[in-house]
Amino acid sequence: MNTNRPILRRRRPAPGSASRATTDRARPGVAIVIPTYNRAHAVQRAIDSALGQTYPNLRVVVVDDGSSDSTPDLLRTFAEEPRLCVVRHDRNRGASAAKNTGLAELGAETVYVGILDSDDTLTAGAIETLAGVLEASDDRYSMALGWCRAVPGGGPTGVMTHRSGPLTYDDALSSRFSGEFWHLARRDLIGTDRFEERAIGGEASLWWPLLRARPGWLVRDVVREYDVSGADRISLIRYSEADALGRMWACTSMVSAVGGDLRDRY
Repeated sequence: MNTNRPILRRRRPAPGSASRATTDRARPGVAIVIPTYNRAHAVQRAIDSALGQTYPNLRVVVVDDGSSDSTPDLLRTFAEEPRLCVVRHDRNRGASAAKNTGLAELGAETVYVGILDSDDTLTAGAIETLAGVLEASDDRYSMALGWCRAVPGGGPTGVMTHRSGPLTYDDALSSRFSGEFWHLARRDLIGTDRFEERAIGGEASLWWPLLRARPGWLVRDVVREYDVSGADRISLIRYSEADALGRMWACTSMVSAVGGDLRDRY
């Protein structure tokens, strides 16, 4: 694994800008992890949407999972961007492994973290909205979530009994909350927990236990444009032995994480 570290340059502050810069740095650090594999046609949109956020204290970690297309060349064009770090796997290890690598690359300043698929984009105020909820909550919430909009189509990709408000562990277990949403989570609650790298999907095995520790908060805003058209989407079912094995590990990780509570409560 090779890491291309961003080049940091000192800039002379503009008159009157020092206090604003200090205020920006005082806000909690947010990291967006973007795993990608052979998506040179899409990943720039994801990166641009992350770097284009209105939130000031932001870092973007792109993990190239051993791409064999022009993705490495495209990522090199961001070498001068100080907010972006690129990490490359020397071979394709799978989306869960790429997400784990991204979590391992979070800087010490990271307080909140989100994971963005490389064929999706964030709305410009997504991080400002979700981080603002967590900042104002006095550590009450484990995560802040927003709605996703399907592209093409424009409809919501998730289901919840209310448009906004508290989200509990029981909401997730009972399927009152299901489908695709996008969230920022507290890094301290994630700790050393990681995704099951043999799994295809099953990410809720990491996120749902956070809701067991503390509830989340769902905002009414659309924060992510979710691409439902790509033929390379992980969510597509492929009738192969490898896909079946990956789905089995996803189920196994879910049962290990929350199976006891599902049995006891529902």
